[in-house]
Amino acid sequence: MRRYPSSSPRPFYASGILLSIAVTTFALGAQAQSEGGAQTSAATTLWEQALEAMHNQDFASACPKIEEVARLRPDGLGAKLKLAECYEGAGRLASAWALYALIEPLAEKANQPDRQKTAHDRVEALKPKLAMLTIAVPDTVRALPGLEIKCDDQVVEPAQWGVPLRMDKGRHVIVVTATTMGSGTQIEVIETDGATRTVSIVQPASMKLPSDGKEPVSIKRSVAPAVVLGLLAAGGIGSGIGLMTLSSSKGSDADAVASMITAQHGTCVSRWGSFEPKPCADLEEKLKARDMFHNVAVGAFIGGGAAAAGTVLYLLWPSPRAKTPAPFVARDIRLTPILGPVGNGLLVSGSF
Repeated sequence: MRRYPSSSPRPFYASGILLSIAVTTFALGAQAQSEGGAQTSAATTLWEQALEAMHNQDFASACPKIEEVARLRPDGLGAKLKLAECYEGAGRLASAWALYALIEPLAEKANQPDRQKTAHDRVEALKPKLAMLTIAVPDTVRALPGLEIKCDDQVVEPAQWGVPLRMDKGRHVIVVTATTMGSGTQIEVIETDGATRTVSIVQPASMKLPSDGKEPVSIKRSVAPAVVLGLLAAGGIGSGIGLMTLSSSKGSDADAVASMITAQHGTCVSRWGSFEPKPCADLEEKLKARDMFHNVAVGAFIGGGAAAAGTVLYLLWPSPRAKTPAPFVARDIRLTPILGPVGNGLLVSGSF
């Protein structure tokens, strides 16, 4: 008679697998329950603190706590509804309106008519109080490659350009960026609820428009350097005239002293017997003063003439040509007096 192997060990093997699965499932369930318990505890603590802060009208402290509760409990409509109430209490009407509008269909789907009605009523009540901000983007800015516009760190899509957007009152930061062309920031402040504002995006100075294939146009030259050079020319020539007048006056004084010495049959040559130190020293001082004023006057005339020539040259020099206006560059003009044994002068230098 044929014998077959016994099958009795199989049930024990299957029982071992089931026991292993049960133990593993229990461990995973315990871990999930532990993590869920920690989240529940944190959410409960934050919820209690937020309610107390809202009771004390401290919405700035309450709203972030409720935001965290809503994050820990994403399916909880109660946290979302309380957060919308907190936004409304903090004066963030647009944020509250958007959250109420989100809660209404969720409450209907969850068969919570009371919360649905509350959300619907608040949506209708807040709608006429909302401030509106329109972000207008000119065509020249739209042409920038890789253009991106953000308002308060939120991307404003091209479909929203030129469309009134519901905004909370307060300060809003608009950042404009483009590929390899820098960025720019504009600040817009909405002072009251219900206000309607329009902000036109300005191309940042560091950005350049793409070439349109047209011929470059001339840049309008600034007249500031010409004005500075003209003033220097007038000052130099005027100073030269004044100094030359002083030189002539000192020369006249020296002639008077020399005439006096000659009238007394005197002389200032030391080897002659009629030498008188005091009148001769006075004569020598006046002659030195005459020569000094004369030399400085000549230097002033030279400097004034150079500045006048620079003014004419700057105004008559052809304007540079560029595709976009070039930034103004300050001109540096320096005047350096030159004193020497044979004469004096004025050195004009700088960047033009």
